[in-house]
Amino acid sequence: MPIATMPFSWAPHNGEGFITIVQEPILASDGEILAEPVFWFKENNQVIACFGNEQPGAHIRFKLEDAGIEIIIPGEEWDRSS
Repeated sequence: MPIATMPFSWAPHNGEGFITIVQEPILASDGEILAEPVFWFKENNQVIACFGNEQPGAHIRFKLEDAGIEIIIPGEEWDRSS
């Protein structure tokens, strides 16, 4: 369930200037929990996850990479073209 649908000038949006922020685990298609980020959102069907200041370990990063999920880090520039 989304926690907010808010306007963000820095963030991707749904074409109307809004993005939906979700604070629930990211699930695989079989229901397995892949990760529990601080929040995540979608841009053009790409899932983008933020773990705050505590980044996931290598095992979780590899699972997310295999699932095509991108991790963003607070304070770092995000290349939206990747």
